Parts: sequence; structure tokens; C-alpha cells
Amino acid sequence: DSGRIEHTPIQLMDVTATCIDVAGASYPKERRDHEIIPLEGESFGAVLDGQPWQKSKPLAWEHEGNQAIRVGDWKLVREAARPWELYDLSKDRTELKDLSDGEVDRVSEMSSLYADWMGRSRVSAWPPGERGKWGFTGMNDDGTFQMRGHGHIIPRSFVRAAADAGGPDANSAPANR
Repeated sequence: DSGRIEHTPIQLMDVTATCIDVAGASYPKERRDHEIIPLEGESFGAVLDGQPWQKSKPLAWEHEGNQAIRVGDWKLVREAARPWELYDLSKDRTELKDLSDGEVDRVSEMSSLYADWMGRSRVSAWPPGERGKWGFTGMNDDGTFQMRGHGHIIPRSFVRAAADAGGPDANSAPANR
């Protein structure tokens, strides 16, 4: 079956589950008396063995308040706090025709699945925490942030501390860009 194309979508967490499965290992339930969040991914090891495979769990993700869940060919998506939009990817791969108004029950069911995933995965609402009580260098008041250079901002105090400690990169550590 070399050169075969498999159309079942996967996520990075499925790669992790597959590596664990292929290695014959098991995902830990705790470390140092602390519970570890259960792995959400599914092994697609069967595909690597040339066997058919179908993902049984929905794919769900969140990034900076943008949310989505995919169940089969159906994808429910929304930007930040805007209303959900629903697409049938088998007929509309470019997500141009929002079907949410005519599929109210499906939207309700999928948004419930998303909320369940969010709880299990401990995903925080965006922006996390109360405004002004959570943040990091470069974070704007609205929860967005600017990344400079290659996405790294190294505070001068860190560079000085590394130089004082004689770290291996003390002489070459970049300052703020």
C-alpha cells in the first residue's frame, strides 16, 4: 500500500498516541502524586500497518479564543465570542455556507461536545483570568500580544543574569529586539 492517501483527519495529539502505541508503552495517569490529564489522542497505528482506520473521537481545538470541533464531515467553528458557524465539509470544504440556522440541534449537540472537551482538557476562556490580573510581557489590554523577531522576547535582566552566572551562551544571548 505504498503511496496510499488516507483522508481521515488527525491532530498532533493523535501522533503522540500513535507513538505511545507503536512503542508498546502506556500513557501515565500520574506523576509525583499529581494527576495527569488523560491523553485525548487516538492511535492511528492501524494505518501504518495498512489497515483501515476511522477516528472515533471528535477533533476539537482552541487558539486565542477561536474555537472549533469537527465530527465526521461537520465542523462547528467560531471566532472568539461570536456565534457558532456550522459547515458540512463534504459539500463546502472552503467553509462559505454557514448552515447553523437550519441545523440548530446539530449546533447544540456539537457545542455541548466542545464544552465537554474544553472541561476535560482544562482549556481556559480567552483572555484567561480577569483583565489586568493575568498577562505577560508584550500582552495588550485586549488579550492579544505582539511577537517580535522570531517570537522571542528575552528580557535584558535575563541576559544580564545569564552573563553573571557564566552560562554557556552568556556572551551571545540577544537583548530585546
